[in-house]
Amino acid sequence: MALLGHMLMMLLGFAAASFAAAAIMSGGLIAPFWPGAPLSGYGEGLWIVTWVTGFVVAVFSFLPAFLVMLIAESFKLRSILFYALAGAAIGLMYSPLGAGVAQWWIDFNDQVISRRPVELMVAAGIGGGIVYWAIAGRNAGKWREYPVSRAP
Repeated sequence: MALLGHMLMMLLGFAAASFAAAAIMSGGLIAPFWPGAPLSGYGEGLWIVTWVTGFVVAVFSFLPAFLVMLIAESFKLRSILFYALAGAAIGLMYSPLGAGVAQWWIDFNDQVISRRPVELMVAAGIGGGIVYWAIAGRNAGKWREYPVSRAP
């Protein structure tokens, strides 16, 4: 029963981490335009974009996140640093730099690419990793431990 409860918490943690990563990405993308937001009505559309981005993040990051969850559960890794670094690695993997788009863009335009998309993806991965740790990662592998019985 403890395993089933922990698997439910892992699923909930993954959903919350995907939404947190989407919120970080959406906030980071809109931040340069934020001073004019009250005049232009960015607030209403930002929530829709964040939910859609959360779904896209969940779809694309499911397999690498599942592998991280499997490794963490197998080795009882409960460190917040592990989840933050794993999230950063997943974010870097899906950033333009990790996808190989950066080199194509530099060759095509013959100029230096902006680091902002890479930084946003890594920050979103770190944020998602920390949110997952807060919900499910800090109890990784605990379901395998035997309950401590109290002496009579």
